[in-house]
Amino acid sequence: MKLRSTLSNIVLAAAVAATLPAASLAQPGGPAKADSPVKVPCCTCVDGTTKTASIATGVNTWSVTGPGASGNAVGASSSAWAPLAGAAWVGPSGNGGQGSYTYTVRFQVPRCVIGGRVMLKGKAGGDNRVTVLLDGNQIGATPGSTQYGFHAANFATFNAPVTSAGTHTLTVRVDNESGPTGMIAQAVLEMQCPKGAEAGNS
Repeated sequence: MKLRSTLSNIVLAAAVAATLPAASLAQPGGPAKADSPVKVPCCTCVDGTTKTASIATGVNTWSVTGPGASGNAVGASSSAWAPLAGAAWVGPSGNGGQGSYTYTVRFQVPRCVIGGRVMLKGKAGGDNRVTVLLDGNQIGATPGSTQYGFHAANFATFNAPVTSAGTHTLTVRVDNESGPTGMIAQAVLEMQCPKGAEAGNS
């Protein structure tokens, strides 16, 4: 009797699972998949508030391509690399080596009923140098020809408008001289909501 009851429970559980949508079976709390763009929140009223969404390394999933690397970036560390609040260092699986590595993350600006101004802001660092691009256009880079883009003083700063709805790509290209490589990006999307009379002009 006990065995029959156990088997009945297993069959019932399988039947219930089969009727649920795939999303309801997913484990909560994990980072967004690299193929799922982060969505910028829409304004809900004309009160001048700012809504934000993070697309930082260590918070969201970034992809990386480069010598021997293709897939999602993984956690990386080195005692020489400076920390950056709100983000974590990532790199190719296996630490990488000499060459150029391209890190990307996608985000989506929806067509909102109440329009606002979207800005992409943040900092990025890398071993050894970084170039930051929005939809293929450079918006930041480590200063000069420094080989120490992993020092806080040399982090690239960027502040660029996102002027159209749709899917966009933030890219950080890292040029590595030798040894292990990594990248860190503290990137935030800001939706500046209109206030009062500004609503008709946004």
